[in-house]
Amino acid sequence: MRPIRLVIQGLRSYRERQEIDFRQLTEHGLFGIFGPTGSGKSTLLDAITLALYGSATRASRSTQGTMNPLEARMEIVFEFDIGAGTRRRRYRVERAFKRGNSGFSVTSAGCRLLQIEAPDTDAPGLVMVAEGPREVDAAIARILGLEMQDFTRAVVLPQGQFAEFLQLTGADRNKMLERLFGLERYGKKLAEKVSQRLNEAAQRVAECEAALAEMGDASEEAVERARQAHAAALAALDRASKERREAEARLKEIEHIAELDALRKKAEAEAEALRNRAEAMVRLEERLARHRRAKELLPLVIRWEEARAAVAQAVERADGARSALAEAERRLEEAVQAERTAEARRAAEEPALVAEQARLKEAASLEAAWKEKAQALAAAEAHLAREREAFAKAEEACAKLEAEVEQLRRAMDEAERAFRAHHVSPETRAALDRARRALEAWRVASAAAAHQAGLLAEREASVQAAERAQQAAAAVRQALLAESASLEARKAAHEAGKPEATPERLGDLRAWLLRAEERVASLEEAESTLQKARDQQVATQKELNQAEARRQALAEAAAAARHTWDELRSERERRWAARETAVIADLARRLVEGEPCPVCGALHHPSPAIGAVEGVGAEAEGDVRPETLDAWTEADDARLAEAEARWQDADRALREAESRYEVVLARVEAAGGDAERAAAEVARRQAALAELWPTAPGTAGGEPPTTAEAWRPVIRRAEGEFAEGQRQWSAWDDEAKALSDEAANLSERLQRAAGDVLAADERLKAARAELDRQRVAAAQAEDEAARAADQLRQAAGEVGLGDGIAMEALGQAVEARLRRLEEDDRQAAQADARRSELAAALADLNARLQEAARERQDADGRVREAELRAAQLRTSADHDKARLDEMTGGKPLAEARLRVDAALDALRRALEDAVQARRQAEALRERAQTEAAQADAALAEARRSETRAEDEMARALADSAFATAGDVRDALLDEHEAASAEQALTAYHEAVRTITRQLADLARELGDRRLDEADLAAARARAAAAEAAQGEAQQQVGATKQQLLDLEARRDRYLAVRADLEQAQHVARRLKTLSEVLRGNAFVQFVGREQMADVARQASERLASLTHGRYRLVLTPNGDFVIRDDHLGGIERPVATLSGGETFVTSLSLALALSAHIQLSGEHPLEFFFLDEGFGTLDPDLLDVVMTSLERLRQERMAIGLISHVPELRERVPRRLMVEPAEPGGRGTRVRLERA
Repeated sequence: MRPIRLVIQGLRSYRERQEIDFRQLTEHGLFGIFGPTGSGKSTLLDAITLALYGSATRASRSTQGTMNPLEARMEIVFEFDIGAGTRRRRYRVERAFKRGNSGFSVTSAGCRLLQIEAPDTDAPGLVMVAEGPREVDAAIARILGLEMQDFTRAVVLPQGQFAEFLQLTGADRNKMLERLFGLERYGKKLAEKVSQRLNEAAQRVAECEAALAEMGDASEEAVERARQAHAAALAALDRASKERREAEARLKEIEHIAELDALRKKAEAEAEALRNRAEAMVRLEERLARHRRAKELLPLVIRWEEARAAVAQAVERADGARSALAEAERRLEEAVQAERTAEARRAAEEPALVAEQARLKEAASLEAAWKEKAQALAAAEAHLAREREAFAKAEEACAKLEAEVEQLRRAMDEAERAFRAHHVSPETRAALDRARRALEAWRVASAAAAHQAGLLAEREASVQAAERAQQAAAAVRQALLAESASLEARKAAHEAGKPEATPERLGDLRAWLLRAEERVASLEEAESTLQKARDQQVATQKELNQAEARRQALAEAAAAARHTWDELRSERERRWAARETAVIADLARRLVEGEPCPVCGALHHPSPAIGAVEGVGAEAEGDVRPETLDAWTEADDARLAEAEARWQDADRALREAESRYEVVLARVEAAGGDAERAAAEVARRQAALAELWPTAPGTAGGEPPTTAEAWRPVIRRAEGEFAEGQRQWSAWDDEAKALSDEAANLSERLQRAAGDVLAADERLKAARAELDRQRVAAAQAEDEAARAADQLRQAAGEVGLGDGIAMEALGQAVEARLRRLEEDDRQAAQADARRSELAAALADLNARLQEAARERQDADGRVREAELRAAQLRTSADHDKARLDEMTGGKPLAEARLRVDAALDALRRALEDAVQARRQAEALRERAQTEAAQADAALAEARRSETRAEDEMARALADSAFATAGDVRDALLDEHEAASAEQALTAYHEAVRTITRQLADLARELGDRRLDEADLAAARARAAAAEAAQGEAQQQVGATKQQLLDLEARRDRYLAVRADLEQAQHVARRLKTLSEVLRGNAFVQFVGREQMADVARQASERLASLTHGRYRLVLTPNGDFVIRDDHLGGIERPVATLSGGETFVTSLSLALALSAHIQLSGEHPLEFFFLDEGFGTLDPDLLDVVMTSLERLRQERMAIGLISHVPELRERVPRRLMVEPAEPGGRGTRVRLERA
């Protein structure tokens, strides 16, 4: 770790922001911080600890009294590097504090820790690591791996704590070394890891033992039996699969026939529905023809209707145009009158308004001057208020400071009394330190003796338990051997009673039953089909006879209806011809020369047809006229249409009867074929059943049955035999499996019992050896405890304790006296620090009080000045305001000017609007005149068009079957309805053709085959039974295969699990031994002692160098330091007997050696430390030796900071940070860099 930058503001005497660049300060390794006493040198160390840990070493309650009394906020920023190579990181910690509610307390105002990425580039990045006091404290402890006490004992050595590490007791020093050297991983963490692995190993042993216990019989005989059972199951599966394929093929054929029959029935139903719709289709076709005729006339009707609508619209537009013209003339007259009125008003009002506008311009200048004076008056009054407020604050500040001065004086007296009450002499302190070390040694030795005694009792109990376990394991093994012999005898007896109904014989019988059941069901099916076919043949023949009789009757009726219809049509033609001849003759007779012909309009008639017509008429019946002929009436048309409908109905019924006859005839032929095929199928299935007769159980030759009913008793007899054989084999097999499982379990228990006997022997041997070792260790611990007790009584007697009291009470008495010493030291240190702080604060408060008095006097003069200026401005502003009110009548000037300007604008706009309105009215009248003329012309043209359209439509209606335009509209269908009718007719005829073809195709494909629901159900039942039999066989194959695989796997797994068990037991024994070694904190203490011994050796060498070979530092077996004086023959004495200078060089040697071994977070080397005291206690020669040693140390990549006011020291360092003390009541402490 190396410091980079420190920024402080508001901390003690540092009022202004001060920044220290440690990169320049440490570029030569050794640097110093110099300044007068009380200038703020040690405050820089407080700033570092306050930034990192949120607490200052010299502050009571962490931060109290650290903030400058004249400031309300304190800020600290500290940047440092840690790590090496690519793992080096730079961090910035920022803390801010604000003044509390009372006294000198401060509270946190912000805290965060940042990581600086790419710190040496132009654009470094910042990553938030932690925010908030607790989070930042935890992150710093994680990054550095040091607590604040460790940091101030080994890295930053502030005043009063330089020799603290040298004088630490064994337990405190061990805890500190554990953190400094990163030994936590060898203590509780390592013990937990070993304990976890021991638990895992024990669990693995238990799992292996449980796995062996769960395994059943895995012998080769059991595996061979499983193989035979699996082979038998595979053979049964082959037979069941073949039978299933046959049943599914038959089912597929029957389902196809059923599907064709269902299609035939559906087609017949559709044909009947089409016949029922025939009459409606004829009516729909007639309506569609009438719609087509009306559609041809529709354009003429639409043209006439549109012409009529155009005339109505033209009349409406003409009336509207004439009304608009009258309205336009009225508006023009009103606009001319409004224009004249506006001109007259402007001439009357405009001169007076112009004059008033000129007067208001003069008043505007006066108003501007008044406003300027009013603004100046407001500013002067505001300034006066501020000055009065400043005067009041100055008076309040003076009173507050006077009270604070008096409070500080009382606090200083109290701190002086507290310091005198808690001061302890050096002699008493040294004696108590010896008593403390002796107490710690006695307690460690007593605990060790008690622990060893407990372990001895545990070892004795373990030996007894191991002996009992060995005897129990041997007894269990003998009992299991006897049980194994009994089981073998039972297995031999069971094998002798094996039944004759083996799975192979049962499988053959089951296959015979399945085939017999299927073939009997098939015969029953065929017999039923034959009976149904014969019944169907009789019924269809009867239906054919009925269809033939109906066809003959309908043929006669259709011929009679056609004859009647033909006679009525001939009569209609004759009457129409006679009437036409009579009409022509009548027209010819009426022709007059010179008059137009009513037919062609000609005026001359050179060759009329009178003679020819009259000749015809004379031959017929003389003088024939149209009105005398028998006309063809509407009643005659009705009779003709009725006759045509009767003929069409009769003809349609005849065609349907003929189609029905053909269908019934095909069904008669099909029924005959079905009966023949059914009889053949019955014979075939009887032969198939006869093939099973020789192998039927319980038969002794003879002829096989010929009907399904006769076969049923045979099948029931076979089923009873199969059930009995299956019951016998199942009972024998269940007992065999039980015996096999019992044998497997017993074999496993025997193996486990043998292993338990061996393990119990080994455990007994190990327990007896451990008991012998523990007896020796307990005796040694007891002797050590007795020696430590004697040393404790001697040390306690030096401080007046220990006369005739027990050891435990003596220890409590020593502890109580040590606690009182610590409390006295703490109270004395607090009182001394409080006294120094209060003295500095009192001097500062006196300076602030003088400054506040001067400020109050200056504020009083500024108040009088401001009052005079405000009175002058108020008088001038009031005078201007009175003149302005006189000119405007007391109203706002802007309002008066706006009113005059608005009135002038209103007069001008009114005249302009009137002129514009008159022009618009004239243009509107011209447009209305034009539109009225155009509307009259359009009306005349629309009436002419209506007349032409009406004449054209009348001529067309005269040539059609419609009398009026309404008749044409009534006959029309909408496009959707007409299209639907067309589609319906087309779909109907197509459906008739399709259903006829479909019926013929189905009759041809079915032939003589017929089927009912019973046939289909029987086929499905056979297929389902075959599928179930195959599934059962498949399950049996899977079960036997799985059983075989399980047996083979258990056999292999037993061997593997046994090997795993032996390995796990070996690992567990080793881990148990390691766990006992790591019990307590002994291993960490051992590593710490070894590390501390190395530190002590280096410190001793450096101390010998500094003292010219006189002193060396020695580490005692109980972890304390003593000084060996080689100039006096190697006499050793406690470090408490050293003088001030000797204590300094000894502590310095130890700190330098310790700094070389410190690993921050257990892996990063320490790269700097500070020294803040002791140089004044050195004589010139020793000071020179110390500085020479420090100068050599800087070459070892270690930055060392010295804080002192010794002038000789200043000349020896290459980089110096000069600290200039603060000025009373003025600026704060300042720093500057000085190079040698």
